[in-house]
Amino acid sequence: HLSEDSKLAVIHNGIIENHDALKKVLLEKGVKFHTDTDTEVVAHLIAGFYEKDLLQAVHRALPLLKGSFAIALIHSDFPDRIVAFAKEAPLCVGLGNGETYLSSEPNAFSSRVKEVVYLQEKEIAIL
Repeated sequence: HLSEDSKLAVIHNGIIENHDALKKVLLEKGVKFHTDTDTEVVAHLIAGFYEKDLLQAVHRALPLLKGSFAIALIHSDFPDRIVAFAKEAPLCVGLGNGETYLSSEPNAFSSRVKEVVYLQEKEIAIL
């Protein structure tokens, strides 16, 4: 899902339990939604905190998200970065030969990686 300005893209696995309450706040701020998904709420929430510092925007949004989820996002201002984080859900980074992979399941990396790093609660990965 994309932010309203289409500069931030979010991929999400899990559930944001308080997405209705967050959506209501965002609607009051004038944000326009195209779907009823909790993933779109995440995109708009982080975009609302973005002020040229993507990591800071994630740090501000993360405590507001309730539920169990793994999230990866990209922003057009940083086209060579993926930011990922999880709460009460698996998310791992596979380190290969000059390549980095991200998945909720390490078997997705098959034999392409030398090492798998599992993100812990409140850790944020920047790939």
